[in-house]
Amino acid sequence: MPFDTYHRDDQPDSIRTAANAHAPVVIAVTDIGNMLLLAPTELDACDGSIVLLIAEIEQAAERVGLTWTAR
Repeated sequence: MPFDTYHRDDQPDSIRTAANAHAPVVIAVTDIGNMLLLAPTELDACDGSIVLLIAEIEQAAERVGLTWTAR
């Protein structure tokens, strides 16, 4: 899955709006708009583990009704 990273001072307005003044965050950019998937507390709970991060992203995507599609 492709991804982009931004600093607070260079993020696009649409990402800034979806982040709702939180950082760091994981935002899903979808055909229906941008959605906050993970807030700082969820990211902190991953404790640096990529395995936990992936699981959190997958669970968050499922909670908001997103599915992965090949492009």
